[in-house]
Amino acid sequence: MKLFYIFAFLALCATAVLAWEKEDHEIFDLVSELEATEGKGTNFYSWLDVPSTATTSEIARAYRKLSMQLHPDKNPNDKTIHERFARLGVVSTILRNAESRKRYDFFYKNGVPKWRGTGYYYARFRPGLGTVLVFLVVLTCGLQYIIQIMTYKTHLKRIEKIVQDAQQAAWGAKMIPGEGEKRVRNVMVLPYSF
Repeated sequence: MKLFYIFAFLALCATAVLAWEKEDHEIFDLVSELEATEGKGTNFYSWLDVPSTATTSEIARAYRKLSMQLHPDKNPNDKTIHERFARLGVVSTILRNAESRKRYDFFYKNGVPKWRGTGYYYARFRPGLGTVLVFLVVLTCGLQYIIQIMTYKTHLKRIEKIVQDAQQAAWGAKMIPGEGEKRVRNVMVLPYSF
């Protein structure tokens, strides 16, 4: 019972360690919104038109330049300009902060997980129907082979036990043929004579 509690505690700790944090979710949401409004493949650096190795001062200059273009006062007829301008402020804040920039750079290099209904997941290989069927056939054949080997060994042990029991019944406890009391009779039946 103690072992169960230890495993439950370790599983709880593992999920706490492996979970995305609030800052990660903010980055994921921003990346998906940015790709939806600015175009697929747009990232924070390409939107600000700076390299990924840009310093904080270069990011601040690029932010000022883009904020002049996206300011709501300069574009009163654009209905999405307020959202884009607010998004620009959050993006520049993330890139100016060393810790949040380190987080973003990790996802920039390794890829950002996609939203899959219940949470963010990385896109992985999804096997087709043929691959799944081949895998199931190979798995089934392998399991059948293993079960046959186990059954074969069980039958061999059972046959050896039957032979030992027959020898002990025929030869006695000493297991020497011809000595001791014989318990097995050899009955000869003569055929009918016509």
